Amino acid sequence: MAVEAEPFSQEHKIGVIPVYGHAWAMELLRRQMAQGKVAHAYLFTGPAQIGRSTLARWLAQALLCEGELPPCGRCPACRRVATGIHPDLHRLYLDQEGNRRTLGIEAVREMRQGIAERPFYGRRKVYLIEDAECMTVEAGNALLKTLEEPPPFVVLLLVALSDHLLLPTIVSRCQVLPLRPLPRREVRQALVEHWGASEEQAEMLSFLCQGRLGWAVQALSDPQVLERRRENLATLGRLLSAGLLERFAFAEVQERLWRHGKAVGVLETLQCWQGWWRDLFLLTQGCADLVVNRDQLEVLQNAGRQIAPQAALAFLQALRVTQERLQDQVNPRLALEELLLQLPVVVG
Repeated sequence: MAVEAEPFSQEHKIGVIPVYGHAWAMELLRRQMAQGKVAHAYLFTGPAQIGRSTLARWLAQALLCEGELPPCGRCPACRRVATGIHPDLHRLYLDQEGNRRTLGIEAVREMRQGIAERPFYGRRKVYLIEDAECMTVEAGNALLKTLEEPPPFVVLLLVALSDHLLLPTIVSRCQVLPLRPLPRREVRQALVEHWGASEEQAEMLSFLCQGRLGWAVQALSDPQVLERRRENLATLGRLLSAGLLERFAFAEVQERLWRHGKAVGVLETLQCWQGWWRDLFLLTQGCADLVVNRDQLEVLQNAGRQIAPQAALAFLQALRVTQERLQDQVNPRLALEELLLQLPVVVG
């Protein structure tokens, strides 16, 4: 049975890249390192801003650490990773192709050219590939060749929204760690203790973030985060009383965003809607104290007078299915149009 690590331990104060929550994943990785059973490739999946990249960088720091209990946070290697200048930690970056951001074959080819060279500083080389779902098919096939026969001193860390957005042959050669949303209590505690949020701010954001600490942290310093939420809910409000023409026009816009490499934004919109419809269903069940979007209470109450609980639950389920289908790489236009066909109508 895994021992649950403290989500806010003292190690965060001595140079270790801080990870909040995801104790099961950290314990698994620690155990593998202690037993000398590190996989040659890991894939961290989950919603955006849930901590995937942070956990991947923590693992990179642990793998390159020179201390006895990695990551120690004190050794030169740990400090180099924390500041992003370790010579044996390599990151692959996205290219901008018109309106689309992709990870192209040239980046993977460049990686493969130097991957067989021995580590410059320590015993291992670590390659970090964030936004791995943005890989082109050609880049994915090129990466697959590396995953099939990686040098023994190389560990690849991939970060993606979902394993369904990658080639199955790539996923099968990685150890997949699917990260889950954090409990509200952990989010609230982290915001107060480590980001200086007031109790009122932490309480509000712990509800709104739906377990995504990164979203809550960003919302503390960037007003645009809450503005995008406001716009997403305003769009939902318009579509509730709109006809099919306007609803399908919205689907067309979202499809363009998806195909231009902005899948995160599309999924963020659906995630925001999902929270609203969850609130609506809870409200119809007399659970107003569990409502997350408290600033939407009047709008929710009006919708609750026109939408039956069964219809609210059905659309909430449709949202979840659509998110899964999009991550299974179905046609985004068709998936979104089918969703909007199921959207109930609210007048006034």
